[in-house]
Amino acid sequence: MKNKNDEIYSRIQKLCDFKGIKVSALCLEITKSKGNLVTWKKGSIRSDHLCSIADYFDCSTDYLLGRTDNPKVNTLGEKETETILAYSNFLKAKNNTPAPDAYIAAFGGNINVPDDSIDTPPEAREALDRLDNEESKSNNSND
Repeated sequence: MKNKNDEIYSRIQKLCDFKGIKVSALCLEITKSKGNLVTWKKGSIRSDHLCSIADYFDCSTDYLLGRTDNPKVNTLGEKETETILAYSNFLKAKNNTPAPDAYIAAFGGNINVPDDSIDTPPEAREALDRLDNEESKSNNSND
């Protein structure tokens, strides 16, 4: 069984392999020293280096740490996705209109809302409230 320290280095190595670079080259670019490679292999990576590695590969630090198997940054989980789709379906059925653009955009424009009507679950309201709050904060910071 792999320990968490092995998991961190293994994930970095897989990402390097996928990108076609050596871990030692990444280490040199991130830390300005190949000497840190030994500590990386032991799973001892400074938090600022871990963040730089995540930025380099456009993945989450949680993925590098083995806390999730999803390398994508800022993605919704399966339950949140289902909740938003359910609420979008409710809005469509209630108003006989397509799902709101903001929620469609949250899925990169790829959303399929079923035609059947459903009740709005409380989780859907909470998830959409969170999205509305994030969208409001984003819009206010751009003003």
